[in-house]
Amino acid sequence: MVSVLTLAVAVLAAVCSCTASDLGRPVSIGEHPSLVQIEVFLPILNQWFQQCAGIVLTNYHYLSTATCFHGEFYDPAYRRIIAGSSRRSEPGEISYVHFAVNHPEFSEENYDKDVSIVRVTHAIHFGPNIQQGAIIQQGVVIPQGIFVDLLGWGTTVQGGSVSDGNLHKLELIVTNKENCREQYKGHDRVVTDNKFCAGLVRAGGRDYDNTDLGAPAFFQNALVGIVSFGKSNANDIYPVVLTSISSFTEWILQNVH
Repeated sequence: MVSVLTLAVAVLAAVCSCTASDLGRPVSIGEHPSLVQIEVFLPILNQWFQQCAGIVLTNYHYLSTATCFHGEFYDPAYRRIIAGSSRRSEPGEISYVHFAVNHPEFSEENYDKDVSIVRVTHAIHFGPNIQQGAIIQQGVVIPQGIFVDLLGWGTTVQGGSVSDGNLHKLELIVTNKENCREQYKGHDRVVTDNKFCAGLVRAGGRDYDNTDLGAPAFFQNALVGIVSFGKSNANDIYPVVLTSISSFTEWILQNVH
């Protein structure tokens, strides 16, 4: 039986006109052992590529976005999880996806309720670099102005235009939801009540890298959000938009078994 864990709750490869606070810092997976890479297999190249991120829920279950596990060409046989590795696609503990349970009301039109529970074919082994994540309680509102730590292997977290493949961590501030909603007005994806937005203190936004899809945001070591969408190459004007986990905590617990 699974329960919510107790809440406590680089050298860039491209030129970047960033300040130090715009850049994520490299971290070890041992500092955040609940974080995992989600890889996609491309048959035409006969190769696996890191495409999303996720969080360990149990030794059989992970949490990520439904966006990573849907679509015309989605096949669970072409998804696998790497746990316990600090560098992109470096060997860690590999497990293969058995099936994914996307939220039944996930919208492919506006990407509302963008959350998925992923079940793998065999249990992973917990240790210093692989541990369960703590998730926020149901209904907790993520207020404007708090700082969250975003983690991932892409340039959303690292900065610049090309990632060096190391796990990075970046502090972002939660921005005004109504302003964020207005910024994305007219776009395919919508800032719904089940989302929150975060960006740099300096710019208010943060350019998005699709390899950071599902990347987790923590507040005091509790998972509060996962990256759902954003805007690339936009000079950090648009905030990154995250699925708010507190909208789905009860659904997550009901479906982890």
